[in-house]
Amino acid sequence: MPGEARHVKPSARKDLVTLPLEGETLVYDPRHHRVHSLNRLAAFLLEAADGRQTLQDLARRASRRFGQEISLELVEFGLFELHRARLLEGGPPGVRRTLDRRRLVGRLSAVGLLWPVVTTLLSPIPLQAATLVTPAQCASNPGAVGLCCTTRRRCRQVGSVRRCNGTPC
Repeated sequence: MPGEARHVKPSARKDLVTLPLEGETLVYDPRHHRVHSLNRLAAFLLEAADGRQTLQDLARRASRRFGQEISLELVEFGLFELHRARLLEGGPPGVRRTLDRRRLVGRLSAVGLLWPVVTTLLSPIPLQAATLVTPAQCASNPGAVGLCCTTRRRCRQVGSVRRCNGTPC
């Protein structure tokens, strides 16, 4: 990628709602009514994509944050995945569309590097997405019955006990 990475400054959408969890971050996209699960590296890239950092800056910051070399190519791939999930402003963040996932996986997994993962979980109606509840909220709040929990199951009540073990949402 000759020269173009020096000038590209990707920017995350400002209307996204994030919920950090243990080892992942859930991101609700109110524009497209989607919930995405991002692993630690993908969540870091989304948070750091503020429109002021170049891809090289992001690679340096990620390397410091995770204590291992995060290559420019891996940052490119992660940003392209975030773009495909429609979590970035504008078009593709100047990354190559020809990144070969197999080649990248083979080369990078051999050294045990982090891999940016963006997974779309569900397409809830806006009210459901705005009211994700934790298992603790489900257990303590009678109004949470029927809402979608962060465990991807509905809060349900059996007798006087409420748990996030209902139908998938």
